[in-house]
Amino acid sequence: MRETWRGMIIGAFTGAGVGMLLDSRKWAATTGATAGAALAAHARTAADSARHQLHEADIPSMVSDAKDSAAKALADADIPSKVSDARDSAAKALKDADIPSKVSDARDSAAKALKDADIPSKVSDARDSAAKALKDADVPSKVADAKKSAKDAAGKATDAAQDAASRARR
Repeated sequence: MRETWRGMIIGAFTGAGVGMLLDSRKWAATTGATAGAALAAHARTAADSARHQLHEADIPSMVSDAKDSAAKALADADIPSKVSDARDSAAKALKDADIPSKVSDARDSAAKALKDADIPSKVSDARDSAAKALKDADVPSKVADAKKSAKDAAGKATDAAQDAASRARR
């Protein structure tokens, strides 16, 4: 009997849970339908209001006012005088820069540096130094000595090879 009561209690709780689930599903469906209808009514009202405001707005006069305002701002800007002022300012800055005298100074400075460098005498000194180094190196005699040493070494190698060949024949 004890198990029966347990089964009945569990069944009661399960039945209550299923019933609550079915009731909450119905409640959600009813609430969703009500909210959807209210949203649709609000959307219609907002669309009607926007349509009315669009008809009430005087767009051609707004465009005309904007055009007139832009034309007045352009006229007030006084662009020709600003361009003239900028041109005059640039001409004055160019004149103040005194570029011809600076170019002349740079040319004179470069000429003096070339003269002070004394390149012809340095080239002559380098040529003389190289000629002396070649003479002191005595390259022709060293080449002749190297040829003689190579010839002697070749002769000795030939003699050694002949001796080895004659020993090998014996």
